[in-house]
Amino acid sequence: MTTCAPTKDIFLVHSEELRSINDGYPTVGMVIDEILENGPDREDWDDETVSEAISKWDAHFADNSDWYSEDDSWCNDDRDSLRFDVEGLLGLEF
Repeated sequence: MTTCAPTKDIFLVHSEELRSINDGYPTVGMVIDEILENGPDREDWDDETVSEAISKWDAHFADNSDWYSEDDSWCNDDRDSLRFDVEGLLGLEF
């Protein structure tokens, strides 16, 4: 069985569709745009690639505990939720 990896063009289309207002937070499309702008090859994308792209907005939301919380519970903030949504759309599983 042959499988096809998504191409950059497919992500550009998705990025356009996913670029919308998200309570002031970056959207999935905005994060994908950042990943594509940084230019790593699709084969090299991993959770670190996504986290690095999202970190562009960390300083902007530095005082917002909804964006990032150091609480002991895992996956409890909007940054993590966004990261998981992007990873899911890109087909990254960890």
